[in-house]
Amino acid sequence: MRTAPWRTVRGRLLIMAVGVELLMLSILVTNSLRLLHEAMTTQARLQAAQVYPVLEAALTAPMAQRDYATVKAILNESRAHGGMDYLAIVDNSGKRIVSSGWPGDAELPEPNKSQPLLSAGAPPRYDVAVPLTYSGQKLGTLHFGLNLSQIVKARKSLLVQGGSIAVIELLLSSVILLALGYWITRHLKALTDASSQVASGNLTPMLVSEGEDDVGRLGVAFNTMSRTIAARVTELTEAKERAEESEKAKSFSEEQLKLVLDGSMDGFWDWDILTGRVEFSRRWVEMLGYSLDEIKQHVSVWESLVHPEDLPEVMTALNKHLDGHAPFYETEHRLRTKSGEWKWVLDRGKVVRRDGEGRPLRAAGTHTDISDRKQAEKELHRSNQEIAVHLEEMLARNREIAILGDMTAMMQACSSVNEALGVMKTILPQLFAPLSGSLYITIPDCRQLEAAATWGVKTLSLPEFTFDECWGVRRGKPHFDNGSVGSIRCPHLEALTGLFHLCVPMAAQGEVFGLLYLQDTRELTEDRIQLAKTVTESIVLSIANLKLRESLHAQSICDPLTGLYNRRFMEETLRREVIRSARSKRPLAVLMTDIDHFKRFNDAHGHEAGDAVLKEVGKTLKTSCRGGDVVCRYGGEEFVIVLPEASQEDAAQKGDAIRRAIEQMVVRHAGKALETITISVGISTMPNHASGLEELLREADAALYKAKREGRNRVAIAQS
Repeated sequence: MRTAPWRTVRGRLLIMAVGVELLMLSILVTNSLRLLHEAMTTQARLQAAQVYPVLEAALTAPMAQRDYATVKAILNESRAHGGMDYLAIVDNSGKRIVSSGWPGDAELPEPNKSQPLLSAGAPPRYDVAVPLTYSGQKLGTLHFGLNLSQIVKARKSLLVQGGSIAVIELLLSSVILLALGYWITRHLKALTDASSQVASGNLTPMLVSEGEDDVGRLGVAFNTMSRTIAARVTELTEAKERAEESEKAKSFSEEQLKLVLDGSMDGFWDWDILTGRVEFSRRWVEMLGYSLDEIKQHVSVWESLVHPEDLPEVMTALNKHLDGHAPFYETEHRLRTKSGEWKWVLDRGKVVRRDGEGRPLRAAGTHTDISDRKQAEKELHRSNQEIAVHLEEMLARNREIAILGDMTAMMQACSSVNEALGVMKTILPQLFAPLSGSLYITIPDCRQLEAAATWGVKTLSLPEFTFDECWGVRRGKPHFDNGSVGSIRCPHLEALTGLFHLCVPMAAQGEVFGLLYLQDTRELTEDRIQLAKTVTESIVLSIANLKLRESLHAQSICDPLTGLYNRRFMEETLRREVIRSARSKRPLAVLMTDIDHFKRFNDAHGHEAGDAVLKEVGKTLKTSCRGGDVVCRYGGEEFVIVLPEASQEDAAQKGDAIRRAIEQMVVRHAGKALETITISVGISTMPNHASGLEELLREADAALYKAKREGRNRVAIAQS
């Protein structure tokens, strides 16, 4: 009765080994999937942590100013080059302010926290929600979703490769374990068969193998018993029977080997090294698209099929093993198929017999088709390169956004256009490196531009030119020139050199503030052009705000008729000078002047003539004083001059010089010269006449009235 395969020692060993192999593979694959998932989740979180500070730096300033147009532009720029599906900002009440890439009527997704990175059916995206703060005050919440398509694609590719490798390893292990089981139990099976023959009445069974182990010693005892029982059987019969059994065993082994090789996914080769003959298995030739009768069984055929670029490395590895310097031979190379295509194979083999001097006689091995794995590796490498390029571009855009945000914040903190110009001179070269360029500023009261900053190599643009010499300024929009003969070149460019040029005007409300000029040996990308537009828009907004601030400040401290400082500015300045004089022990003088008989003059010639006199007097006072002196219109026809570090004698000389200059002044109105204008001057000084601001002005006013009483057109000094 034949025993079922799973009840035999071989079957149980094979089942147990395959079960252990399946368990180990399951543990390995499960752990690999867990580590892969954790690594990809960590990568997405790290990427979100890198993007958030950059976006926060770029968005806080415009959010604080409620400049939602700039916020919208930054969101669009970040989504276009930052690998993000959407960006949105909601205020503290939960109302969405601005968004990019997300439907207006759809609710924003909840941010990923403790749930898996990629849930079943969810889009390949990592949702994040972070606060936006400015000076400790929360401005709103930034929502954005990182696109994880490349990560999902890489994970799927790795899963397919891991599954394929696990299946191949399981099949190969099963085959090896099956062959090993047959080899280990072959003697025990022969002994069992012989015992069965004796039990059935055959007293001349075949001899079983003997050895030093338990099975071998059992064989010794069995053979001794068999020889005793079969002593009367002739030697010829015994020899014939042994020969028949030996042939049967050989045929059985060859048949089993053929079944194993035909059922395997790998090709098999058996090489007689002395003759060069190689026996290729059916799977080996079919792997290359041939049949067995189409392939010559010789090593030269194999060499002719190896890719020429791979052959040197393959032969080096093979010879190294044949010479005994490597325990086995293993290479990955390409073989030419019947259709002329190239197929990647994993070729592994080993010398199975050597002569007495160690020279190889026979070698055998397998071919495994790894074309799919190689293609997957190639696709993965390409994907990694694309991810690296996108990441580099995203980091570059983030750097530009951060620099632009810093420049915008610093320019908003500037108190004058000149101070803002210094900021632009420092930051623009960093923002547009390695491009060369220049920043032009409009010359006041003149339709001309002059270079305020230049960076990079020498630019071809003139240092100074008119509005009409630039197409960008004339058209009111960016003008691009590739430097060729057929392109429209701005007249302010010196020559045609094949360089690429970009002129971006800085204008608002019909007023041209300046021009941003860039040049490069390569064509400027859309990203660079868009960056230039964004930079100029930010500069224009900052300059316009500064000019408005300067204008409002000037109106608050200057007299609109004479252009001199007003009484408010004079009092603030005089208060500082009084404190400085008291601290430094240096003198301070105040001159208070009044136009003699101005009311009578105003009544006789009209208010327009009076205004003309006030303007000319103010102009003369300003030109007669030092750069550090403060000249202001105190009220009506009265003027006050503050002379820091001027003694009583210096003030008296200055007052008399001003009086003579006014007396020599000629004022013309309505085509005729008016009569001579005279002034009276009162002088007070610290510490001679006063110790504080009110006392200093009061003493100067008293001295002025003293000059009036004494006949006008004279200088009077306060009494000590």
